[in-house]
Formats: sequence, C-alpha cells, structure tokens
Amino acid sequence: MNEYQIITANLSLVSLSISFFLSLSLFYSRKQSKPSGYLAALILIFSFIFLLRFSVSIKAVSAIYLPIFVFPSLYSIGPILFFYTRSTLFFQEAQKKESQVYAVPIGIVFCAFLFLFFRYEEFKNLESIILQTGIVGKSSSIILIFANIYTSYFCFLSFRLIKLYAEESVFQLGNDELERLIWLRSFIGLISTCVILYLVLLILGLFSIVLVPVSPVEGLVQLILVYLALFYVIRKPNLMGIHLEDTKRIEATALLSQEVSPSKYQKQALTTDQRQKIKNKLETFMSEEEAFLEEEISIQSLADRLQIPQHHLSMTINIEFSQNFFQWINQYRIERAKQLLVQPEAKFKNVLNIGLEAGFQSKAAFNKAFKKTTGQTPTEFRNSHHSS
Repeated sequence: MNEYQIITANLSLVSLSISFFLSLSLFYSRKQSKPSGYLAALILIFSFIFLLRFSVSIKAVSAIYLPIFVFPSLYSIGPILFFYTRSTLFFQEAQKKESQVYAVPIGIVFCAFLFLFFRYEEFKNLESIILQTGIVGKSSSIILIFANIYTSYFCFLSFRLIKLYAEESVFQLGNDELERLIWLRSFIGLISTCVILYLVLLILGLFSIVLVPVSPVEGLVQLILVYLALFYVIRKPNLMGIHLEDTKRIEATALLSQEVSPSKYQKQALTTDQRQKIKNKLETFMSEEEAFLEEEISIQSLADRLQIPQHHLSMTINIEFSQNFFQWINQYRIERAKQLLVQPEAKFKNVLNIGLEAGFQSKAAFNKAFKKTTGQTPTEFRNSHHSS
C-alpha cells in the first residue's frame, strides 16, 4: 500500500467504527422517535460506504460483493434525508405510498447491478474493481453519477423545508429551534459537499485521473460529517429529533446527553381524547397566563411549564390547530394586536410599539405575520378602523 492508500484506509476505518456505533445507538431509540430511525438508517448506509472504501483501499475480497448492496442503497440517501428533515421540523412521517415510490430506483439499480455482476466476469475480478477498468469502471461511474444527482435533488428539497420552517416561524425562533436549524443546515450541507466532491471525482475518474470510489478528500469530509452527528447526539440529542427513555442504556453507550430527561420522552402515539385534553389545557393556559406576550417563549419552555412532553405538545398543535408552534403563537399575538389597533388611542401610537405590546420582537416580524393572516399591514388595518 502506498501513502495515498494508507490515508484513505485509515479515514475509512475511523469513519466506519464511529458511524456503525452511532447507527446502533440511534436504532435503539427509533421507537420513541421516528427521526431517530431515519437518522440511524442514514448513518448505517454511510457505514457501508465506509466499509466499501476500506475494502477497496486494502484490496480485500469483500470489495467484490459489497457494491451489490452499497450501490443501490445510495439511491435511498436522498429520500431518507428528506424524510428525516421533514419529521424533525414538521413531525410528518413518510407515507407508505411515498416509500414505495422512492424504493423503485433502489430496486432498479439492484437488479441492474445483479445482471452486470453475473453477466460480466470483470465484476468478480478484484483487480478490475480496484483499477476501475472496462465495463466495471464505466458502469460504476454511471450508477454513482445518477445516484449523486438524485441525492442532490433531495438535498435541495430538504433545504427548502428548512427555509419554509424559518419563514413560517416569522423570525420568532427560540434558541432550541435556531440550533436545530443550524444542525440540519450543517448536516445537509456536508452531505451536499460530499455529493459535489463525488461528482467532481467521478468526472475525473472518467478520464482515469483518479480511482472511484476512494479519495482522501471526500473521505475527510465524510469523517467530519460523522463527527458532527456524534457531537450532536452526545451534546444535544433533542435538537436532532431524538427522544430516549432508558437512562441506563444512555449511560452504558455514553452516546446521549445526561441532560435529557427520560420522563419527557415517552411513546409518541396520542389518542384523539388525549390530544383534546392537551388542547383544552393549552387554550386555558394561554387565556389565563398570556404566555404569547413573553419574548423568550419556546415550545420547550411551554412544555416544561405545562408538564407535557415536547413532542406531544408539538403533535397536538400540528393536528388540532393545523399549525406549527410559531404560527399558533403568532395567532394569539395577532389577535392581541388587532384589539390594540382598534382602540381610539391607537391612532397616536407607533405601530412598532403596538407590535411589541402584542409579543412581537421586531417590526418586520409583526408586519409579515399580520399581513399573512389579515391581508393588511398593521397600519392599513388601523387606518381602516379609524377612517371615520
């Protein structure tokens, strides 16, 4: 092995060890949190990619058979990433029909690769795989190019979901929500970087400048990706949509934060009656305490005060009010602003001050939320009620 291959092999081995351990830990929490299941699946796929990279680097026999499973699995990275982002932000799981549709490319690639494997002897030749010569090199490049283009499409969709979430919150983001967005942007951004690097390397591979699928450059990016996931799982698992209940398991694996309260994260399923009780409790609390006027109000702080698991609270707001948390909070603020704007003394008040009294933290957020709901700016609404 030359120095180039040693570096690649070491990067792959470290990434493989961490990612496999991480995927197992996330797998154990999937029953308490659907996002954990999606993230575990993603990290597990990366584990097999690292295993293939390592096998190619050390010229192991496993490099002959691993592509049969790894190449089709590449077409699941994009959809799973999209499902993970959507379930983390909007608590919406993948529908059966969606899963079936996105499974089609995986099945096609699997069947195509099996055909090539049994049709051409080069696919059973380790030297042909290492050097990516002949039909092996061409077919690998085509499969990988389309896989990366396919994944890039879902990276784009995931970024759009983040943008939509941020816009719907109308800038009223709490610290947890901001950090969650940072995590998702970082995670998806690194996957997008891997996709771009792979495409560049694949194009160079067509001209026999580099070998596919190993390179220390994208191997380093993938290692950073794994360490990023490990950091968030250890330090801030709730930001990733991870909910756990077994503290002994947490301590034993040393992968999850001790700050997570297991009593907060119970099974997510809620009956209609349970949701209705939470809804009634919410409406009473907001009416009596007027928590929407607080600057630092967040779904976590509200859940703590009501002693309701955060994901149960989010689920109830999503289903019973057909809104996310920030839309729901802003609804109360807008109603308060409307009451203030129609008062006689409102004619002489600054619109920003009225917005601040209603719970908004900026004029831009106030104007955007108010117009989105009423079709008028606060000034237009005020003028229409004081025109006489």
